[in-house]
Amino acid sequence: MDDSTVEELLEELAMMTAGLQPLIQAQEAALSIAMAPINNLREFITQKVLEAETSFSTPTATATYRKPSTRTSWDNSALVGYMAAHPELQQFRKVSPVKPSVSIKLV
Repeated sequence: MDDSTVEELLEELAMMTAGLQPLIQAQEAALSIAMAPINNLREFITQKVLEAETSFSTPTATATYRKPSTRTSWDNSALVGYMAAHPELQQFRKVSPVKPSVSIKLV
């Protein structure tokens, strides 16, 4: 770059970005429209996999089912330097349910 100040460069960036905003918005709108059937199909596959509670695989794609589980976490700020000497820390334990999920991967 040249000896421009950061403020001048920021102004230049803002002007360049503003000039491209209509093009960017049009491209985003077109992409959103094009992606709608793909997103609908992904959601439909996800629902089917969740109903079946099993994973599926083809030579070109996989849909991996993850069963529901329970996640346990600890409030680490309350435990720093304290856990070894105090077994009563059970009161700081947080248990959160984890919903089943599906991962779709194109090969």
